Parts: sequence; structure tokens; C-alpha cells
Amino acid sequence: SWVIDISISSGFDTYVLVRPDQADLFEKIIGRKDIKILSSPYNRETGGEVLNHLHTLLDSSYQYVVVMPSDYYITSFKPELLIRAMENDGADIILIGCRAKRQGEYILLDQSGIVQKIHNEKTRLSAVGIYAMRTQILKENSDLIGKTINATVLVNTLIQRGCIARVFQF
Repeated sequence: SWVIDISISSGFDTYVLVRPDQADLFEKIIGRKDIKILSSPYNRETGGEVLNHLHTLLDSSYQYVVVMPSDYYITSFKPELLIRAMENDGADIILIGCRAKRQGEYILLDQSGIVQKIHNEKTRLSAVGIYAMRTQILKENSDLIGKTINATVLVNTLIQRGCIARVFQF
């Protein structure tokens, strides 16, 4: 529920992506009309589900997509900071990185601070799994719709295609 609370308090339209078998349950639990429950017949990773619901994002005036998985508990975080960072840096994608050397995925930066890729070799920054991107770059890469990919593959693919990704250190 913290993801929903943070999104609403930030003034964002809030969508919750769930597996098809959970949609009715979430609607009952949340019980709010201002929260949209999105489900699909697929059980894809985060990146694949974002792409799966791209039509919802593109049929609207949304400029940004902010992804906040519910298994991270950074309750003090304000997602609007990602949007400001993206605007200030001229980036297409902003990833939250932290200096914790946890096991998982790490962010590889070039000398100017632009993300080269997210990978498994340890670097000084760990990827937290919270990110924001311009909706326009998803539209420009709509050939990815229907792919079964996770957020890391989505971000790496967009970087390989020339999108600029930067890190917001938290």
C-alpha cells in the first residue's frame, strides 16, 4: 500500500499492475475509484508488463512512467524527484541507484555519468529497481510490445537504442 500512498500524495495517476487472478482481489482491498487496476493474460516481468499496457499510457497525455515495485520499502522517497532529475539532466530514463554493495544488478556508468548498462558485475552503484522514463521513448520503441522482458532488459535495450539514462543516487 505504500507505493499507492506515495503515488497519490505525489499527485500521480496511479495504476497497479497485477496478475489476472489478483485483479478482483486488489479492487476489493484498495476500494478506491482513483486507482486503476491493470491486469493482463500474461505473467510477465515488470518491463514486459509496462510494455503490455503501453496503449493505456499512450492513449493519454502522460509524459512519464514511474515504476515502483512493491517489494522495495523506501517509504520516504518522493517520485516527483525522479521527474525533476530527468528534466534537469535531459535524460530519457532515470534509475535509482544506491551505494550499497548488495548482490544483484549493478549500474555501469561512463565517465560523464551516463548509464552504459545494468549488469551483474559489482560496481559502486546498485540498481534499486525504481525508475522513471519518458512515455515518448516507449512510444518510439513500440516494437518491444509483447516481449517477455524484465525492467533491466527493457532499460538496457533502450540504452542500446540511444536513450540517455542517468542515475538518481538515493
